[in-house]
Amino acid sequence: MDAVNRVFGCLEALDAAERPLSLRELQDELDCPVSTLAMTLRTLVQLGYLHHDRSRRTYAPTVLLADLGGWVASRFAPGSNVIEAATAIRNRTGGNVAIAHRNDLRLQYLHFIPGKDLEPAVRIGTTRQLCRSAMGWALMSFLTPRAIHSIVRRTNASLPSEDRVDAEPLLALVEECREAGYVLGENMHRAGYSVIAMPLKTPGMELAIGVSGRADQIKRTREKILDAMRGELVKLER
Repeated sequence: MDAVNRVFGCLEALDAAERPLSLRELQDELDCPVSTLAMTLRTLVQLGYLHHDRSRRTYAPTVLLADLGGWVASRFAPGSNVIEAATAIRNRTGGNVAIAHRNDLRLQYLHFIPGKDLEPAVRIGTTRQLCRSAMGWALMSFLTPRAIHSIVRRTNASLPSEDRVDAEPLLALVEECREAGYVLGENMHRAGYSVIAMPLKTPGMELAIGVSGRADQIKRTREKILDAMRGELVKLER
């Protein structure tokens, strides 16, 4: 694990725990040498991003870290009308509802509303490959074939040969999404789960919104979900 991954690994572990953590707890999470991790934590303390409680031997984020990305929510967060539409879709369908945007070769989740009686599927900020996600296919429906070929080429450059993406089937999926207005992904990131994703263009942002849940439930209520998504998203275009 390199230095950059150690830094963000520490911050993500603290965020997930939502409490101060000891050196040993962080080491268990990151699985790296204690001496190397201690040096990283010491540097973050010196820079003011972490607070070290010597009596309890724990580390916690400081207000400097909390304030560091304060502008991000206003810059990248979906508008309140999009959040309201997502909430309405969740209430009408009972599924998990997620909103994502494109971040170079990956999609990144901006908002997530857990469904009824469903385990949360993703955390806000999680990224996934565009080429291997229904939400990614929906986002690529905004792009030209040439741009999609470029994404495939750059994605494949970092993958072993057996895992590389075939551009032609991907282009067919994206075209299917353009024509139907949605795309279905099954058993992609979680066995037994499916997602219906739609592209959503808002002022200044190209988004995807998806409803996910157990595959049998999505299959059984597919038309209901599509009606709910279309009904709420068309209101955003008025």
